[in-house]
Amino acid sequence: MQRNADHPPASPAERVAAAARALTGTVQVAGALAGAGRGLDLAGLERHVGRLCAAALDLPPAEGATVKPLLAALLAEIERLRAGMVLQNGERE
Repeated sequence: MQRNADHPPASPAERVAAAARALTGTVQVAGALAGAGRGLDLAGLERHVGRLCAAALDLPPAEGATVKPLLAALLAEIERLRAGMVLQNGERE
């Protein structure tokens, strides 16, 4: 979607929030695939999470605080995915 004068570019915090929501959805899909026994390549996910973390760290503290709940939700989904993969593979934590 192209932006015009009525829709100024999103702020950095809005972009971080959108990326966090998108990655949370991606991790949820990965969890469903893993639960169905599908193999996963998480290299791309790691790269996207790294970029998101870097962008979040660049935010001023007040703006960073606004995205903290979304980042916490993403972390919870990543931990849920990790735990599911550990159980599926019969590995110990």
